[in-house]
Amino acid sequence: RSAHFDRAKVLLAQHRGWLLKTIGDAVMAAFRNSVDALRFAMELEADTGHEIVRIRVGVHVGEVQVKEGDTFGAEVNLAARVGGKPEKGGIWVSDAVHGNWLRNDPKNQLPWTRHDNVELKGFKERFTLWSLPPTRPVVSAQVEAKQSPSSAGISSDCIADIAKKLSSLADLIDAAGVSSSLQKLANDLTWDLAGLFHDVAVDT
Repeated sequence: RSAHFDRAKVLLAQHRGWLLKTIGDAVMAAFRNSVDALRFAMELEADTGHEIVRIRVGVHVGEVQVKEGDTFGAEVNLAARVGGKPEKGGIWVSDAVHGNWLRNDPKNQLPWTRHDNVELKGFKERFTLWSLPPTRPVVSAQVEAKQSPSSAGISSDCIADIAKKLSSLADLIDAAGVSSSLQKLANDLTWDLAGLFHDVAVDT
């Protein structure tokens, strides 16, 4: 994990990004624009810092709220939902990010796949998302969910159910404008549980 984080920090400096937080094995970062964010994502996905580590990435663009050193808001929640869509690695982005990239790269030489009418938990509308396939496919490997000592003896389904409920709570708190400390706690718990499911490819 340390090699992966070191690689992420190097790329963040190169692409004018900054680290917001780490959650388990996951990295949450912000950038000056979505083109820099996508370049960072592609380089990190192609070289994660360790030969057995594979990652999944979500990129979205929008305004965020900053309180007490943390970020909140619907755009942050949407970015997290987009990041949860890849099942076997790769990069998924929102339609806005894809549009920004096409303006930067009009020849569109990337192998994009379009996904229409995508449902994202916590949002009533449906979305158009775009994905790039993994550049380092898992071959003869198994994908394992990372478990923390505190989750021992608890089924993955149970953890997933708790994560969904906490995510719904965070959405309700955000919509109701409840105190930032309670909002931060709900978001932190959601991200901590999400970190348990960060995918790592392990050679067999």
